[in-house]
This record gives sequence, structure tokens and C-alpha cells, in this order.
Amino acid sequence: MYKVYFNRNLVLFPAQAPTDGTRTWVDPDPQTLRKVVADCFDKGKAKIAFLSTTGEDLQKIFDSFFRHIPAGGGIVRHEPSGRILMIRRQGRWDLPKGWREAGETDRENALREVREETGTEGLSIVAPVGITRHAYLLEGQWAIKHTAWFAMQTRQNTTCPQREEGIERVEWLDRRGVEQALNDTFPNIREILETYLALYPLP
Repeated sequence: MYKVYFNRNLVLFPAQAPTDGTRTWVDPDPQTLRKVVADCFDKGKAKIAFLSTTGEDLQKIFDSFFRHIPAGGGIVRHEPSGRILMIRRQGRWDLPKGWREAGETDRENALREVREETGTEGLSIVAPVGITRHAYLLEGQWAIKHTAWFAMQTRQNTTCPQREEGIERVEWLDRRGVEQALNDTFPNIREILETYLALYPLP
């Protein structure tokens, strides 16, 4: 399902009407859709769904409101300890990620960003994990960052935070540390970490 995070708000485009109390807009016109989206940038916590019963492509209309930024990131496991590499940014736990440069593949983008933001070397990609999307204001314009995530591993443990990117520190977290980080991170990061942990449980 296509979903986009707006801070703590979440916008969904389901095939069927949600049954969990999600606030659902059925067949909204473009003006209404845009107004609801604008409200999502305000602080708050809500789950909103846009549902089409006429075949109209609401996701396409929604996407037309935004500038789209391709990005890549990694969830790195240290072998053999099983610890997970996480960064501290904006006072919260986060994962290394960043914009894709011209000519890069998703994999090249993700590997470069992890190396640059954490100083970690000897990285290899295990498998793709998923894609997260979050909306934000970029130079006064609405934008969505589409981040392709990859499971990675390394046997090296040297780190060096990229402070010019606002990274306060880099740490290898054990299972307990990751569980605590899940309660002190951004919603899209929590989602992709939970997806990763379901695929690759920690020791």
C-alpha cells in the first residue's frame, strides 16, 4: 500500500475502506485532497486514507502536489556481534540515509550514504528491505523523500559521525538498545526497522 508520513501523521491509499477507525475521504476532488494534505503538515497525530470508488487515480493527483526526492539508506548489522548501526540526529535515533546522486543506482546510493554518515567501511548489501516515504517542506515547496532501504553487514566497527549533517553520534546497538530506540525515533524509521527485524531477528 502506498503510504506517506507527515511527521506523526500518516496518509494511506488503500484499495478498500479501512475498518480500524482511520479517517477516510471517499472520492475527494483535487481541491479537497490538497486542503487535507496541507493540514497534514500541522502538528498532530492522525491516520488519513484517500479512497477512490470511481477508478480515479487519487495517488497520482496527490503525487502531483509534490517534488519527489529519491534516496537510499541502510540497516547495518555487525558480524558476528549482531549489533545494529544507528545514528543520533535531531535528538532522536535514526538510520543513515540520503539523497541519490545523478547516475547512482539505489544500492550505490545507500552504500555511499551509510559510509559518509557513519564512517563505517567494509559494507556489503544483503537484500532490499523496503521503501519509506515522508513528506516535508523543502525550500518552501512540498516534497516527498522516497527512501529505498537495504539490509547490510560489515565486520568492521569503526565509526565517525558526519557532524555537518547534524549527526550527533553513531552507535552499535544490541537488541535491548534497538528496542529502546524504537520508542525514540521517527515513525517511518520505526516502520522500516520493524520490517527488518521481522526478516532478520536479533540474537
